Amino acid sequence: MTDFVYFITSDKIGSQDPDLGARLMYTFFLKLVQAVHLPAHILLMERGVLLLSESLCLDPIKVLEGRGVEILACQTCLDLYENAPSSLSTGEGYREGGIFILRCARPGHGSYYGIKERMGAGKVSDMPDIIEAMQTAGKVIHL
Repeated sequence: MTDFVYFITSDKIGSQDPDLGARLMYTFFLKLVQAVHLPAHILLMERGVLLLSESLCLDPIKVLEGRGVEILACQTCLDLYENAPSSLSTGEGYREGGIFILRCARPGHGSYYGIKERMGAGKVSDMPDIIEAMQTAGKVIHL
């Protein structure tokens, strides 16, 4: 292991094309598994926590965890997605009479309900642990 961490705040790389962004994130993790130098930690915040549940990235993340990379997921972020339908978290909706109306998915249908129970890797962490991992690393790389 070398002295760096990855700080990931999205389930995609880039913001222009969601499908391409998801594919790029998956490729990133596949190539990271093959890398000579592994990070000490992978820190997941915001939508990055979604990579730990029903994501193509989950299998390579499990491999990295098995090789000693500590995967930390932000508790506050998980709490937000635990009870939020996916349409709520992405802001999908429509305008009606100058008011923005959010469309909400039903539980189990395009939602993040139960994300903590479906986490396939990593551990729930808090801000002090994430800050400590950043401060003790020689380099923090943000994706």
